[in-house]
Amino acid sequence: MRTDTIKLAKISIRFKKLAMLSRAILMCKHNLLSSAL
Repeated sequence: MRTDTIKLAKISIRFKKLAMLSRAILMCKHNLLSSAL
């Protein structure tokens, strides 16, 4: 039980990091597109 919760926590942290990263990339792309126009 304990190891499962630790695994889930690690997975959720990794998922949050990925979500933040993808959001940052999207923001960068949006800024580049708006500056290009």
